[in-house]
Formats: sequence, C-alpha cells, structure tokens
Amino acid sequence: MDKEKPDCQILNWLELVVPEDELLRLSKAINKKPVRITKAYKEVFNGYNIKDASEILTVTETIPENDYSGLISAFDVPFMSFCEHHFLPFIGKVDLIYEPTDKILGIGKLSRLIDFRTQRFNIQENIARQLCEDLMQYGNAKGAFAKVTANHMCACYRGPKKYNAGNNVIYALGTFNAPENQSKIHSILNRK
Repeated sequence: MDKEKPDCQILNWLELVVPEDELLRLSKAINKKPVRITKAYKEVFNGYNIKDASEILTVTETIPENDYSGLISAFDVPFMSFCEHHFLPFIGKVDLIYEPTDKILGIGKLSRLIDFRTQRFNIQENIARQLCEDLMQYGNAKGAFAKVTANHMCACYRGPKKYNAGNNVIYALGTFNAPENQSKIHSILNRK
C-alpha cells in the first residue's frame, strides 16, 4: 500500500464496482484532499487506539461492600460500528446495567466503554458479550447485562433490504444469570 497516499488505494478496489468515468471523478475529488478519508476512518475506528478496557474502567469511588445494594445503568447510549462481514455500518443504542461490589465506576465511563467496543469492526453479539466481560473483569462487577439494539446497513442496502428492522442482542454475566435477577432487569427495561 502506498503509505504516502493511502486514500488513493481505495480507487484500486472501487475499480471492481464503479464505472471508469465515475472513478475519474472520484480520483479528482480524492486528490484535492488526499488524507480526508484516512482522517475520517481514524476517527470512526478510534476504539483501536485503546489497548483494553482497563484504561477506561478506573474506579470512581470505593464504598464499604455492604453499603450499596442497587444497580447502576446507562440506557439508550447511541453507537455506530462497522460490520466485519460486509464493512458497512450498523447504528444503534446500548442499555448497560451492572451490579457493583465495593467499587463504583463513573457513569461517563460506561459511555466511553461502549465507544471503545463499538468504534471498530465488530458484530453485535460480540459487543454485548465484550461489554459484560469488561464490566466483570475490569469494573469488578458482581453482575453485568447488555442489550444492544442496532439497524444494520448490510441488511438495509443489500440482501433482505429491510429498512428500520432493528436487531436485539442480550447478554448477561454473573449475578444477572440468576432467574430472579433476569426478571428484575426485564422489569427495569420495560419501565425506561
């Protein structure tokens, strides 16, 4: 790959899918601002700039272990990711709930964790699983729950062509796998 003009490399691939006259027009547009595409994709894939979730999930507050018996949540956190199968975006929202031990994470850290896990190539199922695993491993949670709802452009523009068809993935770990806690989570989600 030409490291001096990485944006121009996309034209080699586009030769397979767009007419020659369109390639010429696109080439002129790219050459006007040759790093625009690279800069945009570096921003879109910012999740790769963080090594792991331990850089995000630092403890905001430590409390005596039996002093807090509630749940901490972030609802409808928007995200955008890219399908690793078709390289097309999928856009949605995340509901994230965790049960803390003696360590509480700041609410803003939940949003940053979602950005870390979604600003990369991925599949929806992995996002839900990884969010829960991160909260358990690095957030020291007793239980973690993630609901990831998304619309996939690969299902809108090709294949089934189903616009606005949302897909849900639900994942739980730790105490949230107990049946009594699953019903509690569903009750919370139904009230939001």
